[in-house]
Amino acid sequence: KIREIRIHKILGIDDTTRRVSIRCPMHGEKTPSFVLYPDNSFHCYGCKKNGRGAIDFVIQLGYSFKEAVDELLKYI
Repeated sequence: KIREIRIHKILGIDDTTRRVSIRCPMHGEKTPSFVLYPDNSFHCYGCKKNGRGAIDFVIQLGYSFKEAVDELLKYI
């Protein structure tokens, strides 16, 4: 089930059908450099963090693997 959680849902973004650019939640910035793709992958052109899926995203936010799983269980 965790594998199916969309990063869009974590960030409160309704549109999951197109590429979305927002300000990166991992570092402070004034212009959007964080890109979230429809396949649930992400890339920040500012801090260079990237991944495929919600678990990668939450770990990039600074959580341990166990903490990330616990956090994602809130979205099931």
